Amino acid sequence: MLRPLLRTRICMKKRIVVADDDPTIVTLVSLRLEADSHDVFGAPNGNEALKAIRAKPTDAAILDADSFGLNRESTLAYFYHQAPNFSF
Repeated sequence: MLRPLLRTRICMKKRIVVADDDPTIVTLVSLRLEADSHDVFGAPNGNEALKAIRAKPTDAAILDADSFGLNRESTLAYFYHQAPNFSF
């Protein structure tokens, strides 16, 4: 009888930018991600998030769409054009 292969989850440390104008949200999300051993940069707004992403390679970003004062689609378009090397 063959035993099923156990699936192991390999979690590599990722750099994640968290941006929200509410510092409590940034803190809570950052603490949770840091508990999973990720490198987290908290930003108070979308522009600071873009600066952080341009300054250092980033694996993911968690953004408050209102951080840019735009709707969600416009925020993604703005972010895409301002940080062309970032993968979506």
